[in-house]
Amino acid sequence: MTITIIRGLNPVVIVDESHHATSTLSVEMLKNFNPCFVLDLTATPKKNSNIISFVDAIQLKKANMVKLPVIVYNRKTQNDVFADAIGIRQKLELQAVKDQQVTGRYIRPIVLFQAQPKNVADSTTYQKIKDTLIDAGIPENQIAIKTADKDELKNVDLKFPDCPIRYIITVNALKEGWDCPFAYVLATVANRTSTVDVEQILGRVLRLPDTKKNPSNMLNLSYVITCSANFYQTLDKVVAGLNNAGFSSKDYRAKDVDLEISPEPEDHTGGQMEIQPPVAQAPAGEEPELPSVDMDDLKAKVSAAIQPNPPAEDCPTPVDDMLNDALSQNDAYENEIANTEDTAVDAAPLEVRDKMNVFRMNEEYREEAAALRFPQFMLETGPSLFSDGEHVLLDLEHLSHGFTLKDKDVQIDFTTLDAEMARVDVDDSKEATPKAWKLAGADSAFFKEWFNEQPSNVRMAHCKGLIKSKLSKLNCITDKELQSYIDRVIETLNADQLADLEQSPYPYVLKVEKKVKDLLDAHRAKVFDLWLEQGKIVCHPNYALKPTISPTIATSVIPKSLYTSEEDMNDYERKMAWALSSMPNIKWWHRNISRQGFMINGSTHAYPDLIAMTTGGKILMIETKGDHLDNDDSKAKAKIGQQWDMLAGSKYRYFMVFQSKAPDFQGTYSYDRFMEIVIEL
Repeated sequence: MTITIIRGLNPVVIVDESHHATSTLSVEMLKNFNPCFVLDLTATPKKNSNIISFVDAIQLKKANMVKLPVIVYNRKTQNDVFADAIGIRQKLELQAVKDQQVTGRYIRPIVLFQAQPKNVADSTTYQKIKDTLIDAGIPENQIAIKTADKDELKNVDLKFPDCPIRYIITVNALKEGWDCPFAYVLATVANRTSTVDVEQILGRVLRLPDTKKNPSNMLNLSYVITCSANFYQTLDKVVAGLNNAGFSSKDYRAKDVDLEISPEPEDHTGGQMEIQPPVAQAPAGEEPELPSVDMDDLKAKVSAAIQPNPPAEDCPTPVDDMLNDALSQNDAYENEIANTEDTAVDAAPLEVRDKMNVFRMNEEYREEAAALRFPQFMLETGPSLFSDGEHVLLDLEHLSHGFTLKDKDVQIDFTTLDAEMARVDVDDSKEATPKAWKLAGADSAFFKEWFNEQPSNVRMAHCKGLIKSKLSKLNCITDKELQSYIDRVIETLNADQLADLEQSPYPYVLKVEKKVKDLLDAHRAKVFDLWLEQGKIVCHPNYALKPTISPTIATSVIPKSLYTSEEDMNDYERKMAWALSSMPNIKWWHRNISRQGFMINGSTHAYPDLIAMTTGGKILMIETKGDHLDNDDSKAKAKIGQQWDMLAGSKYRYFMVFQSKAPDFQGTYSYDRFMEIVIEL
């Protein structure tokens, strides 16, 4: 009966980890749902996948979602692996405590110790690792085992500040279904001659806490520590782990303490440091000698690694050297990202470049158009030791400076919310087609009673956590300040609203999110206008048209286009492009791709839909709007456009063009009025 109802709904089916659902039986099951659309979510799409969206490491890094690059160290002995993993974790936690005083964000770095399976003779099993850690001085309550047959993480919230766990021992039990952003270090303590198999769990240390970049870069990286006689083989496993997580060999940096590092990279390391192959090998046919843990040596190394007082600057510890090297490698990684060619193809992952449309500028316009530099808002920085001052591209983070929720009101209208409850059923009195019915009366009361049976403090903490996680991506607000604001909002709710919040939190989450974003937008607009009046913001030539574009859907039917094909348009945009192309004083036009092309970067970001150049050399920035878009958002963008128009110089003009009307705010035109103006430019 259930499958019949689902089939009748013609649902959208979302398949997570879809690379596991490619068998004949899995495909048949999906077909039986009678879906209108199947959306696959996977980090490793198969060759026959129809990719509609691809997010690569660079995008995730820029969005502060991942700890990249992965810093891979190969150590001499198991003692070094234990000591360095403990020492790095200690350094990271000390830095996290310092950062918390500034950001209010709590982070407790965790080490994942990867044990060998029990079926490997004389292997370093999870119990041996735990005993070694305890003997080395780590408190037992800071250690947890998570394996297929032993789970000490059940019902444990690792992100809770009172949770003591700092070391997790596993084999491969974390490969799926587990994710904790506090995991920073993956330490494999396999015997030096054993194969290191990290590809299944490497992804567990990649997520960045709260999707926020930390003030200290050492907390924006992840670390892998091994002791392998064959580091090449280990790196192959690291690359496989990155591939499983959707990344590539470009996204790690490696160092072997035993081997010299050549400045010339090898291909298989993805452009990283070359590692010469080891020469020490066990004779053929003989079992290699298994190293044992020297507890006296380990205790000394652990004691040195976790000392509370930092060493003198002229006496750095091995851990300090490792972290300094990691920061240098991170700088190199970010420089590589910054120096990537600014075209859609170059910014795209290698896996999809050969599937992309690539269109170049038409030859007749190329030389002149490539030399253009469109003005953008720039912020004047103060003098420094090395310069009298310079200008940097203005972004929203600059305008967010000084924003606080401490003095902001918590007046939010929650009265328009309805409880998100419904039943899907058939109506006996009509055709037997499944319908969605809003719950009311006795039904709603029954479910509310059921929800209210849950512990209130648990439900309320969950609701606050949902709101906080939704807003924690705003870097300009500390977690402590955000938590205080959420508490003040919750205090304004009456008993019925509190019950609704606990029962159905997401409408409340969206309301609070909109309120905070509206407050932030108002702050940015106020700061922008003030800095503009003070002369701190200027408009300087900056943006260059890209040599190629790669729209998903393209058209080449309208003449005078700047590129051989342009991004396809809606009916109104197409009408505008046709009209421009027919004008004798228009040299070329271009469909500006939103979020990829030129942006007017004010307190709100405006992407003109069309850019045109007249035969006289004027550049027209044209934003097309349907008449139904006469709203506050359009008003804000029109204001930014006009401010840009005034500062960009006489060569540049901005127009917001509505289909038939001209709203009563500055910078807007009707289509007919706009055409009257352009024909004489």
